[in-house]
This record gives sequence, structure tokens and C-alpha cells, in this order.
Amino acid sequence: MDMVVVQMISPQNKDELLPIIRSLCNENISSFIHINGILANISSYIYHNFEDFNWVGFYYLTNDGSLVLGPFQGEVACFILLKDKGVCQKAVHDKSFVNIEDVHLFPTHIACDSKSVSELVVPIMVDGNVVAVLDIDSRIKGFFSKDLEELFKGVGEIISTLFEQGQAYLDIPFISKHYKDSSEERDE
Repeated sequence: MDMVVVQMISPQNKDELLPIIRSLCNENISSFIHINGILANISSYIYHNFEDFNWVGFYYLTNDGSLVLGPFQGEVACFILLKDKGVCQKAVHDKSFVNIEDVHLFPTHIACDSKSVSELVVPIMVDGNVVAVLDIDSRIKGFFSKDLEELFKGVGEIISTLFEQGQAYLDIPFISKHYKDSSEERDE
């Protein structure tokens, strides 16, 4: 297997992001673990190449409508986001991108990291259904311009294609049950 070599991009050169994300997704997928590893690399790459991002990561949609934490970069995060609460769930409900200028004014905001001020959530879709979200937080109010929103819509489309290609390995009900069962074991 060839090693993907990525170069750092500057915020002034954002047009390099989509080809790099495509190259990170150009891996043979033979399990959910491969998808998870690719998403880990994507979240790391984005986090380390945008100076004003303080959290970048993924949440997987489970069969009960909650979102469970996936690969991420940043401070410790909320493990489960309950249905109909928070910015990420709004993106799931609306099946659309959500760009919040000030999360502290969002009625059901879930404060996992008090340093986060603005948030962009990108739904990851397979066959018209949300299966995950890419969640990006910034410590700067109103950070996500229309240009950044468009850029990350492109990132979402690439990642959605990855999920479509790995659909055979996306047993979300199984993954959901595994997370729930292991969570209950830890709570006992």
C-alpha cells in the first residue's frame, strides 16, 4: 500500500484542501476500522491546518437518533449527543449544513468545550440519509465565512463518497449497539 504524503497548507491556499482530502480517502476499504482511520487522518489534517479551529471531528448517527463520538482532534468531547439537542443534531434533522455564528446564543447548544464560539456542521450523507457529521468549532465568533462553508461542503461530499464506497461496512445499528453496550458496561 502506498503511503500518502501530504503537505501543510496555509489558510491563504485553501484550494489545496479538497485534493488532499481526496488523497486521504483513496484507500482500500475492507472494514469500518479503515473508514475510522481515514476519518482520524482527515480530522487531524484539518485541525492542524486551520489555525483558528479548536475542535474538528466526526460523530456517527446511531439507530436511536443519537450521535456518538468518532475520530477527532481537540479537547475532550461529549461522547453522545442526544437526538434533537445541539448544533450537530440540527444538521441531522435538517439534512443540511449548519453555520452558527455564536453557539452561546443557540437554544439547545451542548457546551462540550467552553472555548468554542462558532460552529460549522457538515452532514455526511449516504443515499439521501445522514450517517455522520463533520463538526468544526472555532474560538472566534462568526469565523465560518461563506467561502469556508463552501469549502467544507466540498469536503463533506468527498467524505460522503467514502461512506458510499464503504457502505457494506457501515453497520450503524451494530456499531450503535456496540457503543451502547460498552458504555453501559463502563457505567456499572
